[in-house]
Amino acid sequence: MGNRARACITSRPDPTHRPPGALTARLLLALAATALGYLALAGYDAISLAYLDRRLPFRRVVYAAFLGYAFANSLPLSVVTGATVRYRLYSQWGLARSQAARVVTLNTITYAVGGAGRLPPRLFPAAPHAGDGDLGGSGGSWLGWT
Repeated sequence: MGNRARACITSRPDPTHRPPGALTARLLLALAATALGYLALAGYDAISLAYLDRRLPFRRVVYAAFLGYAFANSLPLSVVTGATVRYRLYSQWGLARSQAARVVTLNTITYAVGGAGRLPPRLFPAAPHAGDGDLGGSGGSWLGWT
C-alpha cells in the first residue's frame, strides 16, 4: 500500500469517538420518546374507559396501560399477556369483570384500527381517495379516515 492510500485511511475520523455528553443526550432523548410512546398508548385505555362511561384516576390508567404494553411487547402472545394484565388491574380497581373485558377488547380494536391506518391506501380499495395530500402511499394521508 502506498503512502497516499495509507494517508487516506488514517485521516478518517474515528467512528467510535463522540463529543462529551452526546451519549447522555441520546439516552435522554430515547427515554423521553419511550415515555411519550407509552403515554400515547395509554390513550387507548382512556378512550375505552370513556366509551364505557367509567372514570378512573389518570395515573391508574397510565399504570395499567404501561404494564399491559410492557408485558405485551416483552412476552410471546402479546394480545393475551397485555390483556391479562389490564383485565386483572381494572377488575381489581372496581370495574366489573365484563367491563374490564370490554376495555381489553376495545383496546385491541382501536390499536388494530390505528395500525391499519398506517398501511398504504392502495391495500384498501374502498378507502376514500386522499387527493392532493397523498403522501405517496405511506398511509399518512389515510390516517384521518380511520
